[in-house]
Amino acid sequence: MKKAVSATLCSAFVIPGLGQILNQDIVKGLAFLASVFILLVTAAVKFFLMLTAAVEGPGGDGVVPGGVLERFLSSDFTLLWICAVLFAAIWLTSVADAFARGKRLDAMTRDESRGGP
Repeated sequence: MKKAVSATLCSAFVIPGLGQILNQDIVKGLAFLASVFILLVTAAVKFFLMLTAAVEGPGGDGVVPGGVLERFLSSDFTLLWICAVLFAAIWLTSVADAFARGKRLDAMTRDESRGGP
């Protein structure tokens, strides 16, 4: 149960994909890490662009005081929601996969230590 717990906790609380790497699924772990990285960079760039547009105002001529929050909240959050949903799906998949693979590895280790097939 050692690998199942440690891999699951790493994927759940550190970063998705780390549990797979601990379970020796390097390619799968790197795929999870890369997809999470791409999602976070995409969300950060979109958020920065939305914030810049809100601060500059409708014309984009320069910093316009007042109403920044209203302009920001009236922005289109669709891409940010998509990134959040995809991140949640990747996170849940990573946690479940790390637990299942860790449990199989623990069972194999127990069988080997008993001298079984």
